[in-house]
Amino acid sequence: MPTKLLLSLLILLASAGTGSAKPVPLQEAEQIVLQAYDDQQEARSIKAPVVSPRDRGALRWLLQAATKKIPANPFRKGSPDWREAESLCKLFTLPAEAWPQALQAQSLNRMGTKLAFWRWGQSRVRDGRLGPEPRRLWEDRLLTSGSSGLPFEYALRHALCFALAEADEARFAALKEHWSEPAPDLFLDFQRAFALLGSPSPVFTFWKLPELTLLERALQALGSPRLWIAADPGRTLPDLPEGAAWIVPTKEGVQPEGQNDLVEPSLGEARDLSARLKAAGRSAFLAPSRKPFETYALMYFPIQVDLDAAGAITRIRMGDAALAKPLFRNNSDTLTHPRHKEP
Repeated sequence: MPTKLLLSLLILLASAGTGSAKPVPLQEAEQIVLQAYDDQQEARSIKAPVVSPRDRGALRWLLQAATKKIPANPFRKGSPDWREAESLCKLFTLPAEAWPQALQAQSLNRMGTKLAFWRWGQSRVRDGRLGPEPRRLWEDRLLTSGSSGLPFEYALRHALCFALAEADEARFAALKEHWSEPAPDLFLDFQRAFALLGSPSPVFTFWKLPELTLLERALQALGSPRLWIAADPGRTLPDLPEGAAWIVPTKEGVQPEGQNDLVEPSLGEARDLSARLKAAGRSAFLAPSRKPFETYALMYFPIQVDLDAAGAITRIRMGDAALAKPLFRNNSDTLTHPRHKEP
């Protein structure tokens, strides 16, 4: 968490303890709410910082966008902010044939509008209602609304994940031309992922479960034409795509590379998962070190990797691209990244 944001949170907590919370600037308050939203993955309850009276509508709009399926318009009727919010709320009620025109016309000045617009599109992509053309229009509208902030980061990652899943080098090049400056490392990561397409897999270190056997294997040597890389949901076992072997990144991914014995906390996770796998007559491959996957940009879980008969990687679907219908969707999966913890 950035130092400035951490200090703001500490000040808010201290003020709350004395009953005299001091208003913070709107932009700072929005960052606090967005950080809470990002950490809590759409938690229903996010604490609102105290802002000046003139900023309360904008902050309430952001909180509505973060916590409600359809946000409520808090602005003064007839104002520019009210019209923007009304337009966004109307978008939730429109039929699919009206979406392209509405997406193009939607103003995205307020952070709350951007977040609600993001959530509107993400849900429709995941359930298969937003096809490739309107999806790219929706992504581009978010990207052009401002090259900073959480909705921009989400939209850029989403666009790159789908460009990779569709092996769309033209889309990747267009995104890179316009947006590499605010996120150069992200584009380098996805370039490495694109480089895997059509090639045999690198070798990774796994522990075969439930046997707890150490393996050094390429993905094509795991005995399946499809790999599903996703964290253990805990207690239950996930449904997998047809024909898929399950690779399980540990929660922390901190096992030292080259370590020939599992160490804590990976060992505890392995034992717990092994017991459930054994009871269900299933198997999996534990990946306790996150770094090898990051080296090849396999970072946004869940990830589906498809292989051809010769063992070459034919498709990589990461993040929302792996969760979107009609590809595969498992409601128990949560989009995660190394900087995020599993809920």
